[in-house]
Amino acid sequence: MKNLKITCLPVRIVIVLVFCVSVTLCGVVFYSLKEVHAGQALPGGGSVASVSVTISPTSTSTSSASVKWISTAQEAKKRAEALSMPLPAKPKEITQNTDEGAVAAAKYAIELYNYTFSTGNVDEYKALCISERKSCVKVPVDTLKMHQNGGWVDPIQVTFVSGWVRKDVTKNVVVQLWFYRNASQEHSGQGERQDIPAGKFASLVTLKFDGVEWKVQEIYVEEKH
Repeated sequence: MKNLKITCLPVRIVIVLVFCVSVTLCGVVFYSLKEVHAGQALPGGGSVASVSVTISPTSTSTSSASVKWISTAQEAKKRAEALSMPLPAKPKEITQNTDEGAVAAAKYAIELYNYTFSTGNVDEYKALCISERKSCVKVPVDTLKMHQNGGWVDPIQVTFVSGWVRKDVTKNVVVQLWFYRNASQEHSGQGERQDIPAGKFASLVTLKFDGVEWKVQEIYVEEKH
């Protein structure tokens, strides 16, 4: 995955969020949108050119043939595991217009992001992330393109350490999260792989309550050392 104008963690994920990050992570003020790119924090889809092999003509033939990459049994198994990754459970708190509801929705967004790139299923992510920001618009596009090319991202699991609503931000509801992510790999579907290292990450998720449930406006993810 290639990184969201969210600049993703050093791995880059593709998610876009807005903020300046100074808190102890971001101090206080933010508000400079960034994009999450895949390959770093979270996978970010990217297109991979198909492999074309030219077969030398025999003495009786002058034609050439294009041969597509055929995945190995191991790759086929890993892809099957990614496609069967369970859909993250939608938290019941997402319907509550409270800080707890906002934090639950933010965590759900991170989990859905990973699920989307592994399975190619973008419906739940699109239903949650509804703005015109790149983190909402580009992720589904990149995901579908990656899977159409035969690519995928090995399942990524996150362990949340903490999460809270930023009270220093009054214009929007912004949740800050800290979490750990396991190592993974992004596969092009053409035999190429890109490592996605494990690490500790900070995320800023902008949300809005629509009267029924929390919706995501932007996502920003950054790797912390």
